[in-house]
Amino acid sequence: TNRPITVTAVAGGITRTVVVNVVGSRLSIQGASALVLGATSSYTVSLVDSADRGIAGRTLTVSSARANTLSASSLTTDAAGRATFNLTVANAGNDTLTVTGLGLVATQPVGVNSDSFTLTTPVDAAEIPLCTPQTVTVRWLTNGVAVPAGTPVNFTITRGTITNSAVTNASGDATATISSTSAGGASIVASGGSATAQRTI
Repeated sequence: TNRPITVTAVAGGITRTVVVNVVGSRLSIQGASALVLGATSSYTVSLVDSADRGIAGRTLTVSSARANTLSASSLTTDAAGRATFNLTVANAGNDTLTVTGLGLVATQPVGVNSDSFTLTTPVDAAEIPLCTPQTVTVRWLTNGVAVPAGTPVNFTITRGTITNSAVTNASGDATATISSTSAGGASIVASGGSATAQRTI
């Protein structure tokens, strides 16, 4: 733990005191530094000692300066000294995430774009049958108005296949198709311009 230690020496009736700052433990946040209104993104917190060994079982507190939605405001580090949480941008304006614990503070600025760029289907944690095509739709609005029809959107997935790109329609919706021959979790990421949206299925 980073902390001050007071050292006192006495010799010949003379007393001297000095404060030594003990440092070495580090707390950090990794994740997106720019999101659009309505987007959700995952962040990883890492707590390590001076030898870069994870510090397990410690409680950390998470907060959002803009009162955006957090999946958890209290985290416990795992065996590797890591913990994860999600941020959903519900409020306009640039945000700062702050994580505290063991006397340490880590911050992550998050720039918020006024665009609304959200995956509307499938729902989060949806179960997709194997070898069955499933529609993925993202809606892209700017100040509540659909972006121009034909605006390109790119899609990626960590399991199976997905239509790599699509364009928006008059409602601001862009649609892709996913399918997989193997079971397991997957993350879908849609991106357009500087906007990104992610969903786990």
